[in-house]
Amino acid sequence: MLDDLDAAWQACNQASLGLDETRMGAYADAVERIAEVDVDSVPPQPHAAVRQVVLGTVLVDPVLAALRRLAQQHIAVTGHGARPTQPTRLGGPRRPSVGGDHDVLS
Repeated sequence: MLDDLDAAWQACNQASLGLDETRMGAYADAVERIAEVDVDSVPPQPHAAVRQVVLGTVLVDPVLAALRRLAQQHIAVTGHGARPTQPTRLGGPRRPSVGGDHDVLS
């Protein structure tokens, strides 16, 4: 995984995306919280744990990517680079309502 990270980071540097150590540190801090939620969700039974880890990785990664894009949109539209912490279930953002309220991060 470290080789993959290094290769991806090098590609970002070659594209001059400005992905410096400070920004990488901020990303690392954010994904560490996601990792805590992931690990906390793994059941103790071996068979159930394997299922949770495999399916969770495959199915949750696209959810996280979509949440990231929604957060970017929210910040771009509202101009809020940092928002107050409002704990919700599992400490994450609220799910959109059935009525179509897509402002999941406020």
